[in-house]
Amino acid sequence: MWSIFLVALACTNPANESAKPGDTALDAAADADADGFSVTEGDCDDADATVAPGAAELCDGVDQDCDGTIDEDVLDTWYADADGDGFGDPAAPVTACDAPDDHVQTANDCDDADPEIHPGAVEICDGIDQDCDGTIDEELVRTFYADTDGDGYGDPSNTQEACDLEEGWVTDAGDCDDATAEAYPGRPESCDELDNDCDGIVDEGMTTTFYEDRDADGYGVDGSTEAACSVPTGYAPL
Repeated sequence: MWSIFLVALACTNPANESAKPGDTALDAAADADADGFSVTEGDCDDADATVAPGAAELCDGVDQDCDGTIDEDVLDTWYADADGDGFGDPAAPVTACDAPDDHVQTANDCDDADPEIHPGAVEICDGIDQDCDGTIDEELVRTFYADTDGDGYGDPSNTQEACDLEEGWVTDAGDCDDATAEAYPGRPESCDELDNDCDGIVDEGMTTTFYEDRDADGYGVDGSTEAACSVPTGYAPL
């Protein structure tokens, strides 16, 4: 009788009961999703076999590798490409796994409202930086020189920067006197007290030496001369 009672008591003793499902210690030690890691071993989602320490991170808003960071190293930055030229606005970034509509990864468009403006575009002489290099109309703007006297040669001290040649301006800056059309490079020298050919010498090869003729007899004095185009008053050619 006593032996039967002791056996029954032993069977009902809590200390001898087997662990049951739902037991916290058991659950922590188990590997419910069979991914090789239990909760105690760092599995942050033991119901998903793709989630475990060291798992490959996917771009899906889930922390696959259980490091406390979601989608690290798999997100990309995309930039709005409103004008559809293939270049994005650096001021409009978006972080995402895949490119949103009208977004690209290149972020160097300097005007995302104009498809003709982007890196590598052909520069046009219009006061706009088409190729986004920070310089406007480079290699298209030229220096022109004012041609006041209309002889085809400009004044080197009077210039303007422009794309196209305008009336009254020329590309040659060799005029030494832009107030007279009788002076420009290459013009034949005249005996007119002007540097007609702009070589820095006035009337070269055009003057004659005259001699002072004090007694007006038509003969001058060797020691008193003057170079001139025509006979000065008080001088003789001999």
